[in-house]
Amino acid sequence: MLDQTALDAERRRLFAANRAGLPMPVAGLVVFTALAIASVFVDYASWMLLCAYALGAIFPIAMALQAPLKAPFFKTKSPLNGVLLPAVIAANLHWPVTVALMLEAPALFPLALGMSTIGIWAVVGWMYASPVGLMHTLIRVGGVTALFLLLPDTENQATAISAFVALVYAISIAGFVIELNARTKTGSAPA
Repeated sequence: MLDQTALDAERRRLFAANRAGLPMPVAGLVVFTALAIASVFVDYASWMLLCAYALGAIFPIAMALQAPLKAPFFKTKSPLNGVLLPAVIAANLHWPVTVALMLEAPALFPLALGMSTIGIWAVVGWMYASPVGLMHTLIRVGGVTALFLLLPDTENQATAISAFVALVYAISIAGFVIELNARTKTGSAPA
């Protein structure tokens, strides 16, 4: 068993060894940017279906980005890795509701899309002893909710929410990189 000091040290070590898990937020940025662009060019019903497929592509894209980003987050051994599978499962429990909204209440779909898989971010932040994960969660929930309530129609919501989520991913990536560089400089985590 890990005591609190050992647990905190392992969280910091894992953050550095995984290079903050950068492939996942980079994949999210790519997918949500593509969804924002697609929302301008395809009809709303087609866009909703595209979203379902595109969200499923985040994980394979992240897997493909591990080597180019030198971030082997699925290969790093750690006792903390056991928290990931339950977090991924919990993050994907939105699908029954999201699909039901797509079929029965499509006007609510942009809100569901913006909130999809968001639950994993607080867990990732805790796992890496990083505030970035929780900040991603809170900024995304607040911004997506505001855009959903303030914009009058689903087409505008689709574009704005997708673009906003992409922006939150970009900010999270920047936050992780800044934190990774700071931790490496101060020696609070091995490089």
